[in-house]
Amino acid sequence: MARKKSKGTTLRVFSDRAGRANSAIFDALAQEGNQCIKDLLKKISKVEGLEEMYFASLNKRLKKLLEEYLIQVNKPAERGSAANYDLSIKGFLAIILRDNGIQQIFDKANDKGAALMVFAFMYVLYYQEG
Repeated sequence: MARKKSKGTTLRVFSDRAGRANSAIFDALAQEGNQCIKDLLKKISKVEGLEEMYFASLNKRLKKLLEEYLIQVNKPAERGSAANYDLSIKGFLAIILRDNGIQQIFDKANDKGAALMVFAFMYVLYYQEG
């Protein structure tokens, strides 16, 4: 019997050229929470390899992550104030899956935890609309 090719263990959001920037954005939002783009740029530019990150590049990254529902934007109540960005639940899931291998998650699960994960996976794979 032929061996099936692995689908990989790295999430696409962290794997391509922009993956390093995405990872830095996720880490900054997870540590500090709700932040405007200027604060994010200050934190991301301290990461090795991302020192030359430009405002426009970060803005494009944030728009792409918004389209993928990995972050959410909190519009300001006052006109002229900067919008704030925060991780969505899907973004937190991405961080958990990035930092913990599927084998590690499997090994830590007891019967109740495994049952909850099976139901969650079944819902996402078979019952979720759109």
